[in-house]
Amino acid sequence: MACILCKEKGFSSLVEVGGFSVVRCSGCGFVCTDPMPARDELEEYYRGPYYGHEGSAPEQAGGGELKSIPTRAIRKRRYNALTRARMRVQFGWFTSRLKRAFTGKWPMRLIDVGCGQGDLLYLLKQDGDFKARGIDLSAVPLMHCRKLGLDVGLGTLSEQGLDGESLDTVTALNLIEHVHDPIAELGEMNRVLVPGGLLAARVPCVTHIRARMSGINWDQFSPPRHLWYFSPETFGRLLQLTGFESVHVSTFSNNPVLRIIAIKK
Repeated sequence: MACILCKEKGFSSLVEVGGFSVVRCSGCGFVCTDPMPARDELEEYYRGPYYGHEGSAPEQAGGGELKSIPTRAIRKRRYNALTRARMRVQFGWFTSRLKRAFTGKWPMRLIDVGCGQGDLLYLLKQDGDFKARGIDLSAVPLMHCRKLGLDVGLGTLSEQGLDGESLDTVTALNLIEHVHDPIAELGEMNRVLVPGGLLAARVPCVTHIRARMSGINWDQFSPPRHLWYFSPETFGRLLQLTGFESVHVSTFSNNPVLRIIAIKK
């Protein structure tokens, strides 16, 4: 195995989890999973019973080690004033910075990749500055989205048939750590964005104070659910490789995450 960021072949093991190793590249410090699950296994899992309904017995995915990943529940929400206020807090860092960085024609054309049950999309629907659509690999959360009147589609970004330079913004919150090939995924995001288009991302941050305090017991070390673990430096390198430049980067959060706004170069 070679590091996807620097091509170094030397790694040191950090922790063993469920038959997988979480390893650190000796060249650039990037943290990832070894061995890497096959792409078709991952897609079969996320297209299948990754989502269940709250209160139901969890279903397990077929195919080797992927059986160990817990089913993700659809939360039954009431979108009242309190829920909307919480969502504005959760997503406000991204929406405010996207608006400040945007230089195109309003409304901002946006696609939320890995939209899940549509919390971000629901918030954006209330905001006339966005024309938002979402996509996800699982059909179950998309049924929930459609009940809310959200514009959603099934499949990966590359399966949507989007023209190049047809969108202003791509959001990928809690997505990139799951994908088999982050370079290909961000490359497709770059392709569909207009020149100067924006990327908003949120990923697990291995250098966050909570991650460092937890050490090998950090709960985000959960392969094969999470495959990649970033720092500001390694995510910055990934952005450079895929044609983006950072605009805003923050680890200032109670949650051990890295939040990024980047622009297409």
